[in-house]
Amino acid sequence: GIVGISLCRPHLCESGECGIDDVIRHIEKYLSIGGEKTVCLGCDLDGIGRLPDGMKNVSDLYRIADALSARNYSDSLIEDIFYNNAERFIEKHGILPFDNKNLKI
Repeated sequence: GIVGISLCRPHLCESGECGIDDVIRHIEKYLSIGGEKTVCLGCDLDGIGRLPDGMKNVSDLYRIADALSARNYSDSLIEDIFYNNAERFIEKHGILPFDNKNLKI
């Protein structure tokens, strides 16, 4: 499976006041239990009101990568978290993009 890291403030901290360090803390929790090939970004960008401090929209996702890099995580691990882990899961399970032409109600 995979686990997607949410950027929803209540998912990241109890106080609701959080930043990129809280996102990294969640990623590091999964890495600490062997999640190098399963953790990815879930983001929830379409269903949350406010992103963590330091982020305004999807164009700020690089800040998470920069924070991981500053903590000496390898480029290959960061690529896994940002792309490869989700892609591998999607390909393995044959998940296709949503196609409403074939939707049967």
